[in-house]
Amino acid sequence: VGFRYPYRPSWLYARLERAALRRSAGATVINEAVLRLLREKGFEKPIELVPHGLELERYPCSLDARAARASESGRPPVVGFLGKLTRQKGVDVLLGAFSRLVRGSYGSAPLLQIVGDGPERSRLGDLASGLGLGDAVRFHDAVPHEEVPRVLSRVDVLVLPARTTPMAREQFGRVLIEGMAAGCVVIGTASGAIPEVIGDAGLVVPEESEEALAVAIGRVLREPDVAASLRSRGRVRVLERYTWAAVASTLAAFYRRILAEDSRRAGPGGGERA
Repeated sequence: VGFRYPYRPSWLYARLERAALRRSAGATVINEAVLRLLREKGFEKPIELVPHGLELERYPCSLDARAARASESGRPPVVGFLGKLTRQKGVDVLLGAFSRLVRGSYGSAPLLQIVGDGPERSRLGDLASGLGLGDAVRFHDAVPHEEVPRVLSRVDVLVLPARTTPMAREQFGRVLIEGMAAGCVVIGTASGAIPEVIGDAGLVVPEESEEALAVAIGRVLREPDVAASLRSRGRVRVLERYTWAAVASTLAAFYRRILAEDSRRAGPGGGERA
């Protein structure tokens, strides 16, 4: 396996990467795909999966209140997207899926809130108009990161409909763990690391499938018990894996392992590494 990628074609980068890996006692990676890539490149030293984290205290959430609000008569459920409006994020697929939803029967007609800016903003607005979605879709400007918990507190179902492109695939999807922390039901596509981030705490659908995405969103809108179970699993998953405390614990254990192996290689005399 070579050291050049479509998104980093520089031979200089490849040489620097080889040098860094030779001198490293271990490596941390953000997802399983990167771990496999390092192994394919011949990196045999310890590797630890260390995800992004968040401060759970910034996402106050009552799951009971969430469930009660979702069952309120006459209140439209809110489906949300939060992120940069690029082709890779797949918001056009979300709009197509949503147009199927509003033509279906799911109790109160849902609303779609799209929060973000980017090169696709104008095209997506035209697409929403062409689909006849009208006021059922609302576009909002990007918000500062500190505003994300407030925005997500108003979203019932958070969707990351990412697609894989020749130049990019979803490496993590931080908004997914933010959505789980906020008590949203999260739905993502099978792009990149999304399935491993969501695990059993949300729904995963094939990329580019408006029909599958519409069915998934419709299911959690139509089946409150399923939605409540996914919300609960999401909060537990964040607590166990994605708080900064959990991330720090994983990283500290990895450093201790590296130091212990380094000490064993040095031998009882504390000499040079073999």
